[in-house]
Amino acid sequence: MGFMIQVVPMVDYCWDSKDKISEVELHTIRSRLSAGILSKARRGELALTLPVGLVRDELGVVQKDPNREVINRN
Repeated sequence: MGFMIQVVPMVDYCWDSKDKISEVELHTIRSRLSAGILSKARRGELALTLPVGLVRDELGVVQKDPNREVINRN
């Protein structure tokens, strides 16, 4: 597939305050979010924003927008 995960080196840490999230925690959160997106894409459940003129029906199938104003717009 054409997916690439960027690995960020964990160099700087912010352990000085309880209010701040450490770089390790940010890296972990980012990794989990990326893994979730990739998992949805593999299952075919990743629904991205569609361009103008296309809509999803009740089943999630992408179709041309039935609105005449959208169809006739150039």
